[in-house]
Amino acid sequence: MFDDVIHNFRQFFIPTRYGQDLLLELLCYSLYPRYYRPNLKEEYVIYDEGDEVLEIVFIIKGEVGVGFKLQNSLATKRYELTSVLGSQSFFADYYVFGNLKSEFCYIATEEVTAFSISKRSVLEEIFPVFPISHFNEFQARAKARY
Repeated sequence: MFDDVIHNFRQFFIPTRYGQDLLLELLCYSLYPRYYRPNLKEEYVIYDEGDEVLEIVFIIKGEVGVGFKLQNSLATKRYELTSVLGSQSFFADYYVFGNLKSEFCYIATEEVTAFSISKRSVLEEIFPVFPISHFNEFQARAKARY
């Protein structure tokens, strides 16, 4: 049922390591649909600098800009985007696994269709039932990608 999600986001799910393991099943059953729709006048800020990160986001369609807030309040442009994440990208795993606040701004630059897994599911429901080595592996990979 979730083969396409596991395949498209294999850098996160590592199907070659976990196969049809219960861990993958629990992660997939914890996915929720997300839609981010910026309007013509304003960007849709998913996470701002310093925000508590509540979900890992998996982009199915659309683009999310990553950058920082400009300090000059007189500027017409409030954010400077330094990179763009597109389809089959994901973000915020580093913050969720480390229980950290966002260091960057994540902004939907166009309509985005995505899935997400909540921090609560990851930290309180899924990984506590597995050996700590599973959590440590996901955390290390998130840190390496960051």
